[in-house]
Amino acid sequence: MKSGYNITNILNLDTTSVESEMLNSDFIITKRGVNRDAITHTGLQEHLHDKILCIDVDDIEGCLKQNQENGPSTKISVDISLIDRKSLAELFSILAKLAIEHSYKVSIIYALAKYAPPSGEILSNNNVKPVSHFFSGWSNRPGMPVLSIVGLGYERDKAMGAIEFLESSEVCLYIPQSIEEDYFTDVVTENSSLLENFNKRDQLLYRLESPIEAIYSLDAVIRANKNKYKVVLLPFGPKLFYALSLLTCIPHPEVSVWYVSGENGDGDSSQDREVSSLIGFKFCISNSSIEE
Repeated sequence: MKSGYNITNILNLDTTSVESEMLNSDFIITKRGVNRDAITHTGLQEHLHDKILCIDVDDIEGCLKQNQENGPSTKISVDISLIDRKSLAELFSILAKLAIEHSYKVSIIYALAKYAPPSGEILSNNNVKPVSHFFSGWSNRPGMPVLSIVGLGYERDKAMGAIEFLESSEVCLYIPQSIEEDYFTDVVTENSSLLENFNKRDQLLYRLESPIEAIYSLDAVIRANKNKYKVVLLPFGPKLFYALSLLTCIPHPEVSVWYVSGENGDGDSSQDREVSSLIGFKFCISNSSIEE
């Protein structure tokens, strides 16, 4: 189901372009907060009221299906800042399914929170599995060795536990950088024991302000290895990396994205923090047989 997609026109977004994208969207999919949602941060509530779909209230799929009758493409903005990861995976699955018959122009918006130190809490990996059936992956050659592509964040010891659970033969680590420089320092510190176990060539830096670089990097790693390994993405760390990991996997049905229980602290009130900046990326997705 996932093969045969066109994913084109991938561009970075900054605060100015985020506002423009929201104002020109047919729908804005979001979870509202006190501080950390793009509508609140920009003060555009009055201008966007009729476009807002709340992911935990509205029938997203039904609204998008109904809108297909209004033209050959639909333009949506998705503020992922407070949307939990399982719901985000389901939303990407819905978009991919609907894109078989309709073209979508999608803007992914992320309210980068101001720096906060790690809590120090350690949660066990009680459940390690694909995020959904759509992102479960498959392989033409069962028994292939596993390559784990891991996004790092504050989830101390969870990444290593997941790597060991999958019996990974090779590992590629993605380390986030941003204008919140203290966050990068803490991520390196929190994951020091993991980083010491792998060569520098297996450690890749990416900037949250330029997500398309991470998208192209992930795509290159996947293309180079998917015929030799069963590729599994473990997108810990910032939710923006989680979103771009989901997008990158859509054209690669062999690849899976895995969920680890305990990482979902991104659904609690501590995530609704003050915003440093609005960033993100946009893309077009359609069936490869549909003309742009």
